[in-house]
Amino acid sequence: MRSVLNLQFIDPNGLKPVLSTFTVDGVSVPNNGAVLVELDNQTTVAKDVTIIHPGKVDGNEVADKVVTVPASDRIILGGLSTNYNQIGSQYMWFDATNATGLSIGVYYS
Repeated sequence: MRSVLNLQFIDPNGLKPVLSTFTVDGVSVPNNGAVLVELDNQTTVAKDVTIIHPGKVDGNEVADKVVTVPASDRIILGGLSTNYNQIGSQYMWFDATNATGLSIGVYYS
């Protein structure tokens, strides 16, 4: 079952982020179009993470978005349109071929 993440609020005093383990079944990330998603790779191998696009535009399949998290590094994604939200929901789905050593956090301000 896909785990559901909670948004963490960044206020003027800052935030000590809490990262969640990326599960084998993927994660469901709340998205209002203004969230930041942090991906942290604690392994010595780069990891590909896929944002599953939910449907079609003008009858044409839309490719999923794939990002690579370098080995022993982290990246932060922003500007993810609500077009990535699953149909009828406020959540994006993230998958990874190999979730071992991968963590994720989602933030807004």
